[in-house]
Amino acid sequence: GLTEVATITPKDAFVDDAMICRDCFVRLDRGGAHQWRCPSCGFGRPEPQWVWREGAAEGPEGRVEVPTVLPGHAATVNVLFALASAVAMGASPDRAAAEIARVENVDGRYAPHRYGEHEIRVLLAKNPASWTESIETLATAHADDPGRSIVLMMGARGAGGGQDTAMLWDAPFERLAGVPVTTTGSRGDELALR
Repeated sequence: GLTEVATITPKDAFVDDAMICRDCFVRLDRGGAHQWRCPSCGFGRPEPQWVWREGAAEGPEGRVEVPTVLPGHAATVNVLFALASAVAMGASPDRAAAEIARVENVDGRYAPHRYGEHEIRVLLAKNPASWTESIETLATAHADDPGRSIVLMMGARGAGGGQDTAMLWDAPFERLAGVPVTTTGSRGDELALR
């Protein structure tokens, strides 16, 4: 399967989503951020054929540069999976990379918008894992451009879990310490408290 084809980079912080073996129900042994194995049955993480290293994908076809306009680590992971999938289905790595590089948004996520003189990019976060990725993207963007404004919004209607803000305490907002942030939305007060 494709889970054996691609890997995520060591930057990922969300590794505790599975603590026990799916077959034996024994606690997994962890050997680094992304290595795991069941001490009972030996089930473990397969060695990936594709990895992201130093700004490019590396796989059975060699090193492939994939310029992308999507921000953040999660987008990079998705680029790697898309490239590995396309190559597994018979596409040439260079052609797949060229097509992937044309993607500017995914169903409105990451979409750039103009508002007057400002460019706004929308990131969606609706659970601790997606908040973690969005926070890392924002912290990196602020480090690259300290004058960049960050606005966080949380609503209480529709998709996204706005009714329960407890999940905010599971996301690493400390990563934004010292960064000017504006909060808004019907749950903006809870977001500001966090």
